[in-house]
Amino acid sequence: MGLVSCSGAMCLGHESSGIVVQLGQNVAAQAAKSDARAEELAKSTGDRAKAQNVVGNSALHLGDRVTLEPGTTCRMCTDCRNGRYQVS
Repeated sequence: MGLVSCSGAMCLGHESSGIVVQLGQNVAAQAAKSDARAEELAKSTGDRAKAQNVVGNSALHLGDRVTLEPGTTCRMCTDCRNGRYQVS
C-alpha cells in the first residue's frame, strides 16, 4: 500500500486464488453464449485465436484460474472509480 495508511477494515496480504470447479446456472449460460459467439466469428474469419480475442473471456469456464483482491473502496473518489483505490 506504500505510504497510504489504512483507517477502515481491509484485509492486506490475503489475496486468494483458485481454480473454477463448478459453475452456477447463469454463469454456465453466459459461458455458452460467449463460446458460441467466438465460434461463429472464428468460422467467418478462419482465425480462432483472433475471434477469442475479439469476443474476450467474458465468462468463467471450468478449469479457469481465478484470483480476487479483497480490498474495499469508497467507490466515489476519482482514484477508486478508475480502479486505483490504493492511491487515494
